[in-house]
Amino acid sequence: MKMTLIGDFELQTVKDGKYTYKLKLEDVKMEGNMPNPAASALKGKTGTLIYDEHGKLLNSSGDLSQSEQMFATAEFPSKKIKKGDTWEQTTTSGGVPVTMINTLEGMEEVDGTNCLLISTKLKDSSMMKMDKPGKLWLNPATGRPVKAEMSMTMSQPKATMTMSLRRIS
Repeated sequence: MKMTLIGDFELQTVKDGKYTYKLKLEDVKMEGNMPNPAASALKGKTGTLIYDEHGKLLNSSGDLSQSEQMFATAEFPSKKIKKGDTWEQTTTSGGVPVTMINTLEGMEEVDGTNCLLISTKLKDSSMMKMDKPGKLWLNPATGRPVKAEMSMTMSQPKATMTMSLRRIS
């Protein structure tokens, strides 16, 4: 399955180390073995996402609260990082803990923004396998994703996700 998400991700407030964003999915496209009505169900949905100062998703609400793992991103360690540094983060997917290994690969320009390029891979998961490391391009000023590419195998069906995000000026 290939999924493309296009939407607006706008910072609303910063308070007590928590960053609150409003997200609106304008278009969702799915190709492959998942029926298109699933894509239609997400199109036009809105929600609020709250992250801590290290990028950890703390809470989600609104139409997208049941899909919050789709909006998790690289969590940064509390220490400063430099090119080549690697760190782990653990999230849950379907109630199952999943540990990701992230590596700062350097900087790369995406749509005129100089972004942090982070590679990410799974650490021993029985439910999911990654065909190759995923890539996240994060805006260093906001810590938010500008682009993401990942290919995973979950149980039997293959799932490939491509996210297209647009910045709000």
